[in-house]
Amino acid sequence: MKWFKFYGQDWLTDLKILQMRLEDRICYLTLLCLASSSEKEGLITNCEEDTLIELTHLSGEHFDRARGCLKRFVDNKMITNDCYHNVIILNFGKRQGKNLSGYERVKRYRERKKCLDTTYSKISMITNDNINDNANDNARLEKNRIDKNIISESNDSQSKKKTMKTYNENSSYEEPTIDSDTRKPLLKKQTKKYPNSKVVFSLFGKYPLNWKINSTQLKSAENLFAERGIEQVLKALNFYRENKDEQFCPVINSPYDLDSKWAKLINFKKRQ
Repeated sequence: MKWFKFYGQDWLTDLKILQMRLEDRICYLTLLCLASSSEKEGLITNCEEDTLIELTHLSGEHFDRARGCLKRFVDNKMITNDCYHNVIILNFGKRQGKNLSGYERVKRYRERKKCLDTTYSKISMITNDNINDNANDNARLEKNRIDKNIISESNDSQSKKKTMKTYNENSSYEEPTIDSDTRKPLLKKQTKKYPNSKVVFSLFGKYPLNWKINSTQLKSAENLFAERGIEQVLKALNFYRENKDEQFCPVINSPYDLDSKWAKLINFKKRQ
């Protein structure tokens, strides 16, 4: 394979990728390139770590930071690596799919068309049978219709009274709440959803379960996702974890803390 599919949206939003250091990202991209050029899809034989890092052209401090990348990939369940240095990119084949030849595409099209033609033929046969049956049923339906029209008006009146009684017993009407000042009915508040809060919560590690029902934490998480972006939030949390023991560093233990103390954290970083 001379090329491979690369899902840009997944690369920018996947939590595993966001939590990787810069050197690991470059090494993983290099692994994908090697896997695409391998005879066996997704398999890289004799893949030694130093050789891989040299292919990325990293040097100096970056070379040292990249050491141990294969083990980190294994821990994140992104690859497997045996004692013979054979690396397998997990789900590589599934993500790439298979390219069909022209003959295979035509063959698949003809098989689908043949299946559809058979289905339409069966439907047509059933429809014709139903037409014949309906011709016999129409006479019975007409007779039943005439019989129903002969029902007495007294029975109709009784039926209407019974219907009204049932409706009055079963129907329920809820009085709207009236505003004391404007004397207008108050609209019910709709429950707001926070679709991105779970992603922000996960960046804090193991978080309390009551965050999921705490409107303050939910609103703060949604605000962080919308205004700061998931990558900036992750960088801010990493910076806080590295400097939380320093003097004047603001205490951040929840999305609300990060959202409300964002400016303080920025000022603290500028003083470093």
